[in-house]
Amino acid sequence: MAISDEVRAKLNAAKAKGLAALAGKTPNATPAPGRPAAGKLSAAEMKAAMAKDKPKKVVDYTDDPEGAARAAEKARLDETGGGLSGVTKAWAEKFKAMNDTEFWLSITFPSAAVRDVFVARSGLEAALTESGHYNGHVWAESLNYDLEAVVPAKPRRLRVRKKATAAEMKSAFRYRAHPSALDSVEYTGDLEVDTASELAAIRDAFDVGLDPAWAAEHADILDSSHWVTVFFRDRDHKDKFVRLIDLADIGDKYLSGLLVSETLGIPLDPE
Repeated sequence: MAISDEVRAKLNAAKAKGLAALAGKTPNATPAPGRPAAGKLSAAEMKAAMAKDKPKKVVDYTDDPEGAARAAEKARLDETGGGLSGVTKAWAEKFKAMNDTEFWLSITFPSAAVRDVFVARSGLEAALTESGHYNGHVWAESLNYDLEAVVPAKPRRLRVRKKATAAEMKSAFRYRAHPSALDSVEYTGDLEVDTASELAAIRDAFDVGLDPAWAAEHADILDSSHWVTVFFRDRDHKDKFVRLIDLADIGDKYLSGLLVSETLGIPLDPE
């Protein structure tokens, strides 16, 4: 049987009234001035509530002398930087120090000759330190950049990945992993002897570097053993140098010396 328009209207009104009752509101209620809706706080009221100081919970230790002693000891440790909260803060600072001390850039080159040309023509020679690495602050000064100036961060440009060429696809299919340093180990079954052999093989692999045959076919310039390291006092100065030199699109840790040279306008062709 069809429902008349009058009955349909009454059903809808009842439905609306029931939903409003569930929501704790009265239908057609007019919100108070300054309030978005009944039962909700205005922005000003929420801000005032958040700013209001909450009373600290006070625990009565009258009948619990051991609890009082623990609370007093905790308060003392918190004040002196000890206890769980102090240890947590100390570990947080240590973790930050361990992860925030890599204030350097590694610039890699295809050969030692190309690296030496870059060092000579980029002003890096003046920044060489006794450690064999280069002081980024001295290098920035030689390039007439002020690392103390305020440098706004630039949005990174969208890098559109080009479609791989046929040669690149073939190279990807031919790729093989670098030979393992442990391939040369002859195992005897004696744990002590085999462990010493593995350590010796790993040490020799570090001394030799990349396998020449593998490097000729697969190595990227960032895999090169010909590189320079430029260090800075802190992360802010390192990041500022990257923005000043406009290297953000190349990287912020490991950089291709060819791309850095191109950005700085330094020719790498030998004279």
